[in-house]
Amino acid sequence: MGKGATGLVLALAVIFLVLFGAVILKRGDESPKTCIFSSDFPLVQSPHVINVAYYPENGSKVSFSEGFGAWPISGGSGYSIIDEWATELGITPPCHIQRGEVRVKIEKGAKASHSVHLCHHNPNPTDPLWEKCLKEYTLRTELMIPSGEVKIATFVVPIGGGSWKKTDMPFCGKALNLTSAGACPPATAWVNGTCSCTPEEILKITVKRLESAGFMKHEDVKVLETEVLKPMYSALFVKDDEYLYVEFVEVKGMNLMRVLMIMGDEKTVRAYAGAFSSAP
Repeated sequence: MGKGATGLVLALAVIFLVLFGAVILKRGDESPKTCIFSSDFPLVQSPHVINVAYYPENGSKVSFSEGFGAWPISGGSGYSIIDEWATELGITPPCHIQRGEVRVKIEKGAKASHSVHLCHHNPNPTDPLWEKCLKEYTLRTELMIPSGEVKIATFVVPIGGGSWKKTDMPFCGKALNLTSAGACPPATAWVNGTCSCTPEEILKITVKRLESAGFMKHEDVKVLETEVLKPMYSALFVKDDEYLYVEFVEVKGMNLMRVLMIMGDEKTVRAYAGAFSSAP
């Protein structure tokens, strides 16, 4: 083989290795990263309510709570049933420390109420029975929602290291009659640690799980920033005749991210999304 032929073969070999290596790198970039939380903790269904307190290393305390309720109109009825639908679809965000998955059914419509509360506690309260807030924000939304069935899931995900005390509010049974009050005693647990993934990686992995489950992005949804929540990502997905609203927001001052998922027909999903946020 002449020098010219040898050079040509070497050049082709180099090109092949470069192209093949690029393919390998691309495949490696697309493979999902495994997100691991650095400690163990109890995880139970806590539907309709998020309640977490954050304890930074400087000795301060910040607490966040979020609640959603629906009260059927006169002559109507409604139920909220534990349904691990997001878990079964494989679309839950990694590293979540609190969750609530339900199926809500309303007849004849209902009045919905959504509230969030953020409190920067006074480290030296004058009244030990009542911890005053140095800074406090309360946001509340009320509106009518249509009859129908919808599935709701909320998740709390740490996006930094720290120590949190979560309070789960489980149902006493599998279902809750929305025309009457009822809940089991709360269960508290400490969570200490951090997730091995960044917030961007958690978001990317969750969206990838949605796509793997057959959901396609339908449109971006604008969510307004408040004193409590900072929007990170929100969009409406669709699969066949099912619509899925997904919202990632950062809870300010808490090293936490709250993830919301609502699935059902388009009209009902948009109505519930409006109850939870400032989404149109």
